[in-house]
Amino acid sequence: MRGLVSCDHCQRSCTGRAGPPSATYQYYVCRGKLPTVVSNREKHCPSRLIPTQQLDAVVWDDLCQVVRHPEVVAHELQRAQAGDWVPQELRRRQASLRAVRVGLSRQQARLLEAYLAGVLDLATFELKRNELERREEEVLAREREVVAQGQRLVAVEHIARSTSQILEQLSRGLEQATFEQRRELVELLIDRVVVTDDAVEIRYVIPTTEASTHTRFCQLRTDYFDAFADALALGVYFGEGERPFRLKPNTDFG
Repeated sequence: MRGLVSCDHCQRSCTGRAGPPSATYQYYVCRGKLPTVVSNREKHCPSRLIPTQQLDAVVWDDLCQVVRHPEVVAHELQRAQAGDWVPQELRRRQASLRAVRVGLSRQQARLLEAYLAGVLDLATFELKRNELERREEEVLAREREVVAQGQRLVAVEHIARSTSQILEQLSRGLEQATFEQRRELVELLIDRVVVTDDAVEIRYVIPTTEASTHTRFCQLRTDYFDAFADALALGVYFGEGERPFRLKPNTDFG
């Protein structure tokens, strides 16, 4: 996970480091632990060393679960982008608002009949008519909101289907994936892995179209290259909850 791991204590990236050739373990080390001239910190970061094998295994297992269960991603996308409303609820709200608007139109008709019949004077008629018109405008505005919500729901459902298809394709051959293939998949789907002592937060970025699978989102961040350059300059060796999801920007859905 070169360039993808961050320390939540000081928000700096972590680099891979190995001990002597005979050492058994390799670690991700927060840059806040490096000399002051490099870390730009007065004190060393208190974070612990992160065993690469353990963290890699945790992240890879979680990534496999995400890829193998695209319905979870689709559900979170629909909930985040379109709310918890379902098509049946939208239709019910539209019918309810339409009935209210029809009722207000009937009240306006009766009000006009009362004025023409001399039951109401002009001042009272205009006061009640303005009130009914105000209520009708409010109902129309709410109807427009429900229609827009329905349109967003349709768009999100289309994106969710496309995303699910892509994840299903990516799930093929996970067990036989080589190190290079795993690295490629990690770069494609993970924006950042934030470590706080024993807690690990994995921030995913999910491609929504076939075209977006050709862009490594993590490599669009400047700190990705900064971490890589710093590590090379220092001669560092790169070792081999609720999930926050983010959609990968592309020409179809920004």
